[in-house]
Amino acid sequence: MFNNLWKKNLAIAVILTLTLSMGMITVFATNETNVNDKNTKNAENTISENGDENTFNEEDDLALWDEISEEDNLKLDELDKQLDDIYKKYDEILSKYGLSGYDDVIPEEESSSADQCLDDDNYYDDEENIEEFSLQAIYDVNNEKIVLSNNAKDYENEVLPSGLTDEEKKLHYKIWNYIYKSVPKEIMKYVAVFDIGTDGLDGMLAAVSPLDDKLSKWALDIDIEDAVNKQNKIDYKLLNENITHEFAHILTLNNTQMDISSNINNKKTYETEEGTLKEGSYLNKFYNKFWSKIDKKYILGKDYYDSEKLYEDYPNSFVSDYAATNPEEDIAESFRVFILENKATNSDINSQKINFFYDYKELIELRSKIRNNIGLK
Repeated sequence: MFNNLWKKNLAIAVILTLTLSMGMITVFATNETNVNDKNTKNAENTISENGDENTFNEEDDLALWDEISEEDNLKLDELDKQLDDIYKKYDEILSKYGLSGYDDVIPEEESSSADQCLDDDNYYDDEENIEEFSLQAIYDVNNEKIVLSNNAKDYENEVLPSGLTDEEKKLHYKIWNYIYKSVPKEIMKYVAVFDIGTDGLDGMLAAVSPLDDKLSKWALDIDIEDAVNKQNKIDYKLLNENITHEFAHILTLNNTQMDISSNINNKKTYETEEGTLKEGSYLNKFYNKFWSKIDKKYILGKDYYDSEKLYEDYPNSFVSDYAATNPEEDIAESFRVFILENKATNSDINSQKINFFYDYKELIELRSKIRNNIGLK
């Protein structure tokens, strides 16, 4: 889905360090991360449908580069040279231990995606550190049931899945039925597509993404390799953790939460990649209470924060390290704990975030329904 986030953090950290030491102003060009786990299939469809509108224009790009002054070009060249030296020294150190390149730094058994649940403080890891999600089956949701799509255009390279056994289909249906019975209809009504695929073991377990700009229809992705254990049985605890987090995104970013009346944000409410939030929306109130006064030193760009440093400096302000990614992931993580655990009793900021949802009667009722559906008292 994306380039490795931890690599991006390293590159930015290096450039920031060099910039400060040289007293230079550097322009950063980064590819914006989709916080809500955008579906690769949808992105590809958007490009193909819009045609040249979203096509890279090489001539325009070159024209912009020509506008850079000679002085700034020299500065950029100097930074490039210093970065090359740093990467060279970095590889020299790694080679002493039989490692080559950044991908070998983190052992495979320690890595997982943003949406892979763990039982310790590393509940989520960088969602970037995963292989591309490969679709195996796409199901259309129709009257609470799922129907396997036989439309080749829905699949990557327009190739229909082949070789799906009856047992595999039964497992897909079993996972869907469990999710549908666990999550109340007020949230499930938004799910129009159910995707099964994998990015490899210990990667992304679940993800959601809007199917259109209206934010009224969403796709739910499940990684079949991570959703079942070695005995090919569904890992219900892991599934509960992940779908609770993911459905928090739908709850806080659907069309009822967005101000679609105008493209101009006159009210100065929080803006997400999906759009501008209403003043009374859950996420806007959460942002105003817990994120609006964050120290600028942690802000690396629009909706992009130095999450590692932020969590390191304020561990009691987040329910997990991944929650420090941005407000969207923070509210989703806090919602997960709100649903699956007891009410917080201390005064820490992370506890305040959990108890934030108790201010809403409808969310207390939602919590009760989900807990009852999955067998929690």
